[in-house]
Amino acid sequence: MSEEELLSAVGKDYTRLHQLLVDGQWKDADLETEVVMLSVAGVSKIEFQSISSTCINGELVFINPYVEKFPSRDLVTINQLWTKYSNGRFGFTAQQDIWEKVGKNPYKLAECNGWHDIVKRTNDIYARLQTAWNSSYNGDDCSVPPYKQPDIPYHDDLIFSLKAPLGHLPAAIYPLDKRSDKYKFFCSSLFLRQDLKLL
Repeated sequence: MSEEELLSAVGKDYTRLHQLLVDGQWKDADLETEVVMLSVAGVSKIEFQSISSTCINGELVFINPYVEKFPSRDLVTINQLWTKYSNGRFGFTAQQDIWEKVGKNPYKLAECNGWHDIVKRTNDIYARLQTAWNSSYNGDDCSVPPYKQPDIPYHDDLIFSLKAPLGHLPAAIYPLDKRSDKYKFFCSSLFLRQDLKLL
């Protein structure tokens, strides 16, 4: 891609991400994608993966505000880089296509693109932790610390080669290590964007 194609609405430099993808350095490119997206959004990873509720046409809807407001030009640039250098195997469009084919179900997406074991393990861990916390907290005992979601490492469980399932990468930006509701609403906020169709 020429420099003219590495466009950004906020002046972000995508040269490093471009080179990592040209070189097939999939793991480093995945981590760089997370870095540039957080930088463009100007928030921490915790904030970027947060969800909020809003009322649309009288109905309560959960969204990820940072994903929904992420600059279109930058999202298209990142997506085009992943799509081009993986020959269409990776990128947000590949993930969006799977999501649409499986009825916009994020858990079926995870089954298709190789994230299923990570998502399942994360949810199992959270369920056990929540159960243990609930059993130790009676509502009056101030000695029990508030329930805090832990970070559950998962990046090393990904496959960093073109032999990975279709749509496997990028993955680091997704809340695969958080409760399933964050993953679900992150996916819907991202994949409902029509600018991912711009290739």
